[in-house]
Amino acid sequence: MAPQHITFIGIGNMGNALAQTLHKAGHSTTILNRKRHRLQVDKVMELGAELEQDAEIAISRSGGPVMVCVLDHDAIYKDPRQGSIVLPGKQSSTSPTAPLCLVSSS
Repeated sequence: MAPQHITFIGIGNMGNALAQTLHKAGHSTTILNRKRHRLQVDKVMELGAELEQDAEIAISRSGGPVMVCVLDHDAIYKDPRQGSIVLPGKQSSTSPTAPLCLVSSS
């Protein structure tokens, strides 16, 4: 696969692992997370990821997929300015209590 620019929204354990793996595979990354000061965010930024605080800008930077990795379903339906994102996509889990990763092409 040719290198792409991928946006990650939600850099917890799942988003961190995905972002690091894809960044190390040669893809550039933009990340957005509710909390800037978090170990997982720092780890991805150390690899060269760009941090963005605005969801629309983060999504527009992606030249490929946008990966949304959040703790629960409610987090994707709230206003991004309140720390949550709304983005259509395919969910990786059908359980309403399982962590959720959505992937959407930009």
